[in-house]
Amino acid sequence: MAEDVPLTRYFPTPADQATRLEAAGFRVRLLQYVDRPTPLANCAAGAADWWRMMGPSVLSAYPRDRVDELLAEVNNVLRETWSVRTRSGQRTMCGFAS
Repeated sequence: MAEDVPLTRYFPTPADQATRLEAAGFRVRLLQYVDRPTPLANCAAGAADWWRMMGPSVLSAYPRDRVDELLAEVNNVLRETWSVRTRSGQRTMCGFAS
């Protein structure tokens, strides 16, 4: 089923982006990646809320009665690996704090 999910966003690596720019005739002298976490308000359900806000087209490819189960698993997997350290040093992931 994952193969059928439309991925509507493309996040190229700096190398991928440089290759595309050079193929279009640009000369790339410097290309930097800047990590920019997107803070979300009212995100009590963690990454599930992020997916509901940012990826509804992806979620719509899954059976409606299984989306909550899928997002619960996403939260479990990402809780430890997909988090941001705030300026105060606290690690957070859209509602999760440790």
